[in-house]
Amino acid sequence: PGPAQAWPGPPGASGGGRRPGPPRGSPEAPKVRGSAGKRFWAFLEKKKKNLKEDGIGIYIHWPFCQSLCPYCDFNSYVSEKIDMDSWTTAYKKALRISAIQVDNNLVHSIYFGGGTPSLMSSRLVYEVINEISKEFKVSSDAEISLEANPTSVEYGKFKSYSASGVNRCSLG
Repeated sequence: PGPAQAWPGPPGASGGGRRPGPPRGSPEAPKVRGSAGKRFWAFLEKKKKNLKEDGIGIYIHWPFCQSLCPYCDFNSYVSEKIDMDSWTTAYKKALRISAIQVDNNLVHSIYFGGGTPSLMSSRLVYEVINEISKEFKVSSDAEISLEANPTSVEYGKFKSYSASGVNRCSLG
């Protein structure tokens, strides 16, 4: 693989994830050809068929943390001030675009990962879940999970997350 590609992250943030290997589309990027390519495309067609039958999961990435952990390789940043309104607008736009592109809009799982999603405002979590409910068909027994760092757990916030539809917390 080529040298790691660094992205400076959102404005005002420090830290940042690494992207190993050459940039996608560059001459050094791997290509899938021959019998391996045929197997790959057959695999994708099978997955697409399963998606139509089984539904989909939606992953919402929150890239911010209180501090960067030395063991963590996830795309995460530390920022003193986060514009929740801008993030709400961006998530809603991405969800509307995704809803147009997906054949099957039945959602069985919504997962807020990161970073530390428990740092999100409860209003932002509500707005994202509400937008998903408008743009997709959410199963009545959908699992809606939110990752939390034990140091960012607050009773009032989790009560609001639960009222918004979050029914599972992943601590770690």
